[in-house]
Amino acid sequence: MEAVVAEQGTREPAARSIRVLQLITSLERGGAENHLLALLTHADRAAFEVETAVLCGDGELVPLFRKAGIKVHLLGARSRFDPFALGRLVVLLREGGFDIVHSHLFRADIYAGLAVAQLGEQRPLLVSTRHNDDRFFLNPFVGIVHYLVSARQDLIIAISDHIARFTVSRGVRHPGRVRRVYHGLEPPVTRALERAGQRIRAELGVGPDELLVGNVGRLALQKGQRHLIAAMPLLLERVPFAHVVIAGGGDLEEYLRDLASEVGVADRVHVLGPRKDVPALMHAIDVFAMPSIWEGFGLVLLEAMAAGRPIVASRVATIPEVVVDGETGLLVPAGDPVALADALAQLAHDPALARRLGEAGRERLRQHFSIEKMVGDTELLYRELMDERGARP
Repeated sequence: MEAVVAEQGTREPAARSIRVLQLITSLERGGAENHLLALLTHADRAAFEVETAVLCGDGELVPLFRKAGIKVHLLGARSRFDPFALGRLVVLLREGGFDIVHSHLFRADIYAGLAVAQLGEQRPLLVSTRHNDDRFFLNPFVGIVHYLVSARQDLIIAISDHIARFTVSRGVRHPGRVRRVYHGLEPPVTRALERAGQRIRAELGVGPDELLVGNVGRLALQKGQRHLIAAMPLLLERVPFAHVVIAGGGDLEEYLRDLASEVGVADRVHVLGPRKDVPALMHAIDVFAMPSIWEGFGLVLLEAMAAGRPIVASRVATIPEVVVDGETGLLVPAGDPVALADALAQLAHDPALARRLGEAGRERLRQHFSIEKMVGDTELLYRELMDERGARP
């Protein structure tokens, strides 16, 4: 299925702001959570009043939301289905006067659907963003729940064409309600980050003439870091001065360190754990590697493009929509350490190609994945939805 892309149009002034409640499972740091923070901090506050509700815990990102002036409601769910948290959400919706409830991640979708069902004819419009193609959606029972939940959703936003097709394939009551809006990223200030990147290289003991390959992401089997480590002995045969840095939290941190020792590259593989200085780390590396087995979108791809770094990534899921093979990076088969090593060696031996790919990636980010386009397309869909209902303020 080809998802419909929202196009910017002339905005008419609204009589009052459209009230939107964003509902998300948690605000621990992650792709969907960072996406929501970017969406709300760049929202048109004159036209939209935005608040956020969080099902579970408070989360690492809650202070950032509040610092940005975004009201955050903590629903305090203590289990996967907590009737008390659902009740608090229903009260919030009844008292909040929201025009739209926009949910993120599957559990939040379920809570939003159940809560809105209790509000009768005057219910808010229901929007959901599909952020990933997690394997649990392949479970037949989950597929049935997915279909039932979609029946109440007035609009489904997919973050890529691949996610749009995947969403429809898992069962959607109204496929025509699925629209695509790509993630966006605001490029950070480069000069200061270049200096910070040089400091990181020095801390890792990587010289200015050595190759530093970087990977940032959750340390999980899905992300394929084990294949990057398996590629290192092959890469070192052709690029003896190569290093790899892997940053992120997850259950595989010790496993990856042990694997590096097992294949004899422990001195060239730097597993750092979680980092809060990802933009600086992107400026420290020479090439970004993303050997994922599957991937919903991969916001870190945009961060690498913002830093002007060439990308070597798996040819799976959404990645080919973001990385154009031979133009902004090199794509290889997933789970293939030989192909991964070949692509990395090619960039190490052809600095002009690496530089050209990195510069083209930065330009592609500007044209297709800007924060302004993401926010503008999303807000335009809100307006269209309100117009269709005949309820625009």
